[in-house]
Amino acid sequence: GLAHDENTFVVHYGERTPLWVEFKATGLPGHGAKLLPDTVGERLARVVKRLTDRRDRSVAKVNADPSLKSGDVTSVNWTVSVMGMTNDGGKTYAHNVIPAEGRVVFDCRVSHMDYDEFVADVVAIAKEHNLE
Repeated sequence: GLAHDENTFVVHYGERTPLWVEFKATGLPGHGAKLLPDTVGERLARVVKRLTDRRDRSVAKVNADPSLKSGDVTSVNWTVSVMGMTNDGGKTYAHNVIPAEGRVVFDCRVSHMDYDEFVADVVAIAKEHNLE
């Protein structure tokens, strides 16, 4: 069933498929004062923008049609971001260093009607931004 505030259990036929999508970027590190091309942060920011735009479209679709429930559309939620230069396991980060590696993770629940398109889009995003 879907998460909800009511004291009922809702069962759906063909419920959404969970996908946890992680994008990892590697690149040239450097000093924060430099304008290095195509940094890890830039590439990951573009990914976040693309997937949060997709989330916004799902929200708009549900808001526009009261008969739709959250399980009728694909949900995309940005859940993890890791990036930065650290020498102490992440307790502190260097604020003036462009990192060599970063990753973002999304919790996606893909509608059966969107599945093939969604997977193809995720693969295209990774390829377009040179991500693992």
